[in-house]
Amino acid sequence: MAQSRTDAALLAAAARGDLAEVERLLGQGAKVDIRDRDGRTPLLLATRANRVAVARALIAAGADVNAKDAIQDSPFLYAGAEGRTEILKMTLDGRIVGKFGRAGKLLKEFGTVNSIDCRSANELYVGELGNWRVQRVTLKAAAAGTR
Repeated sequence: MAQSRTDAALLAAAARGDLAEVERLLGQGAKVDIRDRDGRTPLLLATRANRVAVARALIAAGADVNAKDAIQDSPFLYAGAEGRTEILKMTLDGRIVGKFGRAGKLLKEFGTVNSIDCRSANELYVGELGNWRVQRVTLKAAAAGTR
């Protein structure tokens, strides 16, 4: 994929943590998931450098948290492996963000659950061992008459 000057500038701005420049470039149409010669996206570069504010802006702009580079690192996997907990938490938005999988599951659809972490009265993080998945599940009250 050929890079425009705007796309190349986005990669550099993300790596150095320049939030204002990242936002400006995204506003000018830079591709949020553009890749450098090693397959790294702006979000992976920001994650590697622990640029939390830039990672937040890229995720809000639709960056793929599972986009893998040439050595199979993704922002989600790298954040977890290196303890970038603020960035890791940003990736847990109800989508499956583990090594495999593409779409969220209902509670009854989980296989072998390895761990459940209750962060609040309405939010669970479920780790599914058999499929290497982590998913945030938001609990909602049932509508009247649907129980």
